[in-house]
Amino acid sequence: MDFKHTQDNGNDFFEYDDGRIKYVEWLYNGVLLSCGFVNGGPNWRADANYLKFPDRTESSVFIVELDGMSLIDHWEFIESRREDSGDCLSVSVLLRHRIVGTEVAVCTKLDGTGCISRWIEVRNTSDHACALTRLAVMSGRMEYMESWKNKIREDLDTPYRLGYFENTEWRYEGQFKWHELHSDKYSFGGRFNRFRYRHPFCVLENRIIGVTYAMQLAYSGGYQFTFDFRNSPAGEGVLAFAAEIDGLKPIRMIESGETLRSPEILVSKVIGDLDGSVQQMHEHIRNNYIPKSFRGKVFIENRGVGNVGDDKENAGKALENGYDIYYRDADWFSEEPGNYLEYSGDWEASPGLYPNGFRELSDYCRSIGIRVGLWMETERIGSKSRLMKSDHDMFMKNEKDEIIHGELDGIWFSIGESGFYNLSRKDVCDKIEAEICRVLEETGVNFFRLDCNIDYYAPWVMNWEDGRGEAVDFRYNENMYAMWDRIRRRFPDTVFENCASGGGRTDLGMLRFFDHTWISDNLEAPRAFTIFNGMSMCLPPEILTALRLWNHVDPDYHLMLAMFTRPSLPITEKTGKFMKYYREFARPFLPTCRLFHHTPAFRSFDATGVGVLEAASDDRTRDMLGLFCNFDPGQTDCTVKLKGINASFDYKITDYRTEETFTVSGYDLKYRGINVPLRGALTAELLMMEKI
Repeated sequence: MDFKHTQDNGNDFFEYDDGRIKYVEWLYNGVLLSCGFVNGGPNWRADANYLKFPDRTESSVFIVELDGMSLIDHWEFIESRREDSGDCLSVSVLLRHRIVGTEVAVCTKLDGTGCISRWIEVRNTSDHACALTRLAVMSGRMEYMESWKNKIREDLDTPYRLGYFENTEWRYEGQFKWHELHSDKYSFGGRFNRFRYRHPFCVLENRIIGVTYAMQLAYSGGYQFTFDFRNSPAGEGVLAFAAEIDGLKPIRMIESGETLRSPEILVSKVIGDLDGSVQQMHEHIRNNYIPKSFRGKVFIENRGVGNVGDDKENAGKALENGYDIYYRDADWFSEEPGNYLEYSGDWEASPGLYPNGFRELSDYCRSIGIRVGLWMETERIGSKSRLMKSDHDMFMKNEKDEIIHGELDGIWFSIGESGFYNLSRKDVCDKIEAEICRVLEETGVNFFRLDCNIDYYAPWVMNWEDGRGEAVDFRYNENMYAMWDRIRRRFPDTVFENCASGGGRTDLGMLRFFDHTWISDNLEAPRAFTIFNGMSMCLPPEILTALRLWNHVDPDYHLMLAMFTRPSLPITEKTGKFMKYYREFARPFLPTCRLFHHTPAFRSFDATGVGVLEAASDDRTRDMLGLFCNFDPGQTDCTVKLKGINASFDYKITDYRTEETFTVSGYDLKYRGINVPLRGALTAELLMMEKI
């Protein structure tokens, strides 16, 4: 890993090289320009004569707009700093604006994975507050292609295709789909101009030179990705992009002397296919974003129902069956079991269920050696909660200064008039933090699930003070991240699980404080496959939770899919075999596995055809192949060439369903493929391979 700052004829060049990816920036005439993700060599530097308008504006490395002014040019280099920890190189390039009292630090983290993290820090050096009205965390030129029209098939009119998740609605997460990137601007986003269930992630493929990029924004608020492919009739093409915060303006007020840190963006590049880029991103996330406390550990979770006596009995059964966590869901506090959503906020154990308090169950579970946990929805107050009136002034309000009565995301039953805490206010955030800490200390649990079952209104709400407005969204997430960072440090031995009506807040801005996350509230086949298939592109599979058993579908479909995840399952007659194979075969290598998406894209959230996933250990001694028949599979067998296999090994293969074993050479598995019989719609097959 290396960073070089060189000066040539009054220009500053900044080269970031982690061994797999090289990215170059150029400070030219006061504009910090992107020269793109280059392959090295002596001729990577752009020609100053080429960088005319509009190239200069579209190639700017970041976009900062203060008080309505676009600060594109008039930047001067002040200094660069680097910190090398051995495993990671962190670089900061400080720029100062010559006219407006502003400094920007361009910060980059390299770790040798072929994926970089980038963020900027905007410091207000003026004597007055400034309104941040536009912020692109990273932007600029990605590639320049000469005479590309002569290098592409006749049936195509663009070298690029862009893949992202098609839907933004509840229960439809993760449906990955390719889109042709034609010569114009192309934008997509979420949490402001769309709903919140689209993970801020995309993949860009250059079909001519075989390069694939993957990128995602570590932010829980409104966002937008824009790609601009501009080409001339002669076939010269320039691809630029911007990843920016989206929402009402101003995004944030920056006080005099204050420094604002942007969310981070992750960018992976590989000379190869989608799987290579995704695997680089997984490695980078594992190194830098998954909390260290339980990194590499994959927990198996069982839910409880009933009173404290039932819970003790069920916790014992869960332990006997190999589960790591016994978890009490959302009705542990409600005086009306089954009506917990309307009592959200009254975080005291129900006397009818726990007459001696929840700690009785916690102490018992500790004594037998199983973790115990509970559920809280900390940002919403239910209509029957005693806090609905007392905390009225802490809730988000509309333009009439009326509290916003949030609705439960897309669910068919009412939760009454809920209040939504305004976490952009520090006093509100402090109250919630104190309540979470109180519950953790009083109950003695060592597992905690956070939920957020309400439409996320923050992007459409303004705070007004002294005649000055500020959008709620950005500061809301700043405060929330800081709160969870403090809670995480205070309770280092507690496993924290993230959930927001399933997959409403799966971004890495939030997940860096949580050990794992739910990815959907509806994992019914075949949607279970498309959701996990897509979400496991942007996040490592061992931190993804959301599996259930559905009575009207072959339970083996869900259990075989659960082999690739962090399971949350009830104890049934089917889970005994699953627990055996999961604990002995899959779990040991999942935290470092390479995941291959043989069938990445689906045209509909109700998938048809056959979906194929493969997980391989990093030393290629183990491999797991899953084939999932969706609606109308259209075939009775399927031949798959495995990608994670070493051709020089021989493998013992175990069929999960039949438990038959047989031996196949790695050469045959990799180059000839293995033919797997299929049993029809909504069934699955799973083969487990281990080096002999």
